[in-house]
Amino acid sequence: MTLASASTLIDDTSKRTTQRAVPRLKHLWRIARVPKKALVLCGALLFVNSALRLPVPFLTKYLIDDIIPHRRIFLLILLFTALLFVSLVLISFELIKNYQLLRISRCIVANIQVRLLEHIQALPLRYLQAKDIGYLMSRFLDDAGSLDKILTDTLINTLQQIMILLTGTFATFYLDWKLAIISCLVLPPFVWINALFGERVRARGSVLQEQRALTSKVLHDALAGVVVTKTCLRERRQLIALFNSLKRTIRADLRAYLSISQAGSLIAFLSALGPVIVLAYGSYQVIKGELSLGTMIAFNTLLGYLYGPCQSLAGQYIGLQTSLVAVNRISEVLEIEPEPRVRGASGQVMPIPERLKGEVRFDHVSFAYEPGNLVLHNLTATIHAGEVVALLGESGAGKSTVARLLLRLHDPESGIIYLDGFDIARIDLRWLRRNIGIVSQEAFLFNTSILENIRYGRQGASDEEVREAAALANAHGFISALPQSYLTDVGPQGAYLSAGQRQRIALARVILKDPKILILDEATSSVDSQSEDLLWDALSVLMRGRTTLLISHRLSSVVRADVVLVLQQGRVIASGSHESVAKEEIYKDLYQGQFIQLRPTGDTLKTLSRQDPKEQRTP
Repeated sequence: MTLASASTLIDDTSKRTTQRAVPRLKHLWRIARVPKKALVLCGALLFVNSALRLPVPFLTKYLIDDIIPHRRIFLLILLFTALLFVSLVLISFELIKNYQLLRISRCIVANIQVRLLEHIQALPLRYLQAKDIGYLMSRFLDDAGSLDKILTDTLINTLQQIMILLTGTFATFYLDWKLAIISCLVLPPFVWINALFGERVRARGSVLQEQRALTSKVLHDALAGVVVTKTCLRERRQLIALFNSLKRTIRADLRAYLSISQAGSLIAFLSALGPVIVLAYGSYQVIKGELSLGTMIAFNTLLGYLYGPCQSLAGQYIGLQTSLVAVNRISEVLEIEPEPRVRGASGQVMPIPERLKGEVRFDHVSFAYEPGNLVLHNLTATIHAGEVVALLGESGAGKSTVARLLLRLHDPESGIIYLDGFDIARIDLRWLRRNIGIVSQEAFLFNTSILENIRYGRQGASDEEVREAAALANAHGFISALPQSYLTDVGPQGAYLSAGQRQRIALARVILKDPKILILDEATSSVDSQSEDLLWDALSVLMRGRTTLLISHRLSSVVRADVVLVLQQGRVIASGSHESVAKEEIYKDLYQGQFIQLRPTGDTLKTLSRQDPKEQRTP
């Protein structure tokens, strides 16, 4: 999307989003959980601050019209001592106020970011897979980070400026009502400027925030794919892509700045015009003898209480438009419906047995990632409790989709999946996932210690339980040999470990979780034969007494299954024992490249299926 098209699109929607900004802002205010005591303290300090500033112009008038002409030295000393004391009090209160505002703003941003992550983790996988990580990260860093101004600075300063404006207006009319009326003639244009530039600033601010998110996406791709970039010699291409994205961001930033600066210049001009008019008329009145010099100087001082708040409020309104962009962008994510813990019209959790057997049944299940493009077609199969069932098929046949449906990462378009006779859509989602463990082809490890990565399987597990799980996963040996043992950091996504080591840590995590149902999705396909032996030794222990769904392309893995289901284009075309499905043509096509002595009759497959799996090796 070009910058111009994005600007046109957001211009069309800005009016609609403006109408929803207020309720969205109220919602974010509740989420932010602002420390009320600190907020009240800031409000009290603002009130005292405004009250202490008000007498200064009147003291100035008294100084010029009375103390200086009558040479009252003692009153002069007393007056300047009082002003010095007031200044020190104002500075102290300002420091306390700024500290409290900083504390409040940081708490607001942290609370919103935590709530945002909590909501994103609960969103359907379909939405998360459609969004780039860098794009979502911009919601945390750019959008959430700009909300502290709207919820603290804007709110507090608005209250402060309103108090100063009210007291300043009252004081000017009290001092000289003619000058006060002349001063107020300049105020209506402030409202006109806000109305003229507010919508434009918000629209251009939306373009800027969107372009920043796209730049984050480009940068994330460049960093995440650095190995591919190096091996394909595409460093220059990534630099050009980032440069072009940054150029569009700069252009959008300048357009937004231009709108803000134009409004700011007009506001500054009005703020300067008012005092000039008042000074000219006031000087004329002094010359005629209808106004004292002290009154005119005091009134000009009070103009800061009139035009200063107006200038500040107008500037805050313009700045508010940019902050409202962040409000809308964050609210758009928060308004997406999370995946329901229970599906069904009643929305009630179905009672489940205390002891889970682990029988899984797919009843005419169909699923599509995109409408009209089914990945699974009317899948019907039963996995008995404690049974090991292997799923075979070419890439794209729907094997991993079956695992995702069982975990309810997606819900089927039609059909029902039963667990011990209960519809999993009616079972509490957290309970379901607590009883299912998965070991995938690419083991994801968090950038923390080995101990914490394994403990991720069951929060609160003791160090001893973690070591026992690692021992069962055949990982304790290499972990103990590391300089810091279980406290060793694994690096970003486990980069400091080998593929086999990462896989064994992931397996230890599942062992610690102790699920009743186990999913092995190409769990050994990315490791060498030696690591595969170690993994299968551990998996054999883990699979005992558990319902296991085995997804693999390796014959050495498939022969361990009690039942084999062969998938082709989302349909089960063969099922049965390994010996029976080995006669199927598609089975031979899938595995004829793995063994040199494979015969079309399938006799070799039968022979291999009777061998000890440890004796089988892929070339």
